[in-house]
Amino acid sequence: MIVPQHTCFSNDPVARNQICQRVLANRCSHGTGFVQPLQPQEHWAMDFSCVNVAGAFYYLCSIGDGCSRFNVHWEIREAMKAADADCD
Repeated sequence: MIVPQHTCFSNDPVARNQICQRVLANRCSHGTGFVQPLQPQEHWAMDFSCVNVAGAFYYLCSIGDGCSRFNVHWEIREAMKAADADCD
């Protein structure tokens, strides 16, 4: 989506940088509810992706640390069920 008051073009890289800084400073506050963890192992995130390997689809399951963004664990599975993603 292009917002007209936030859209402009300039050939001057300095002016373009200044415009980008102004636009970023005036962005809406959506998505500001997440607080970045300050210590490792305070917040973990799970991610599931479908990966095409030589024409066959596999599930890539990964767990990442919220503070360091380090991938703590990953594995590839041929099949998954809803119970595989359960945290309990």
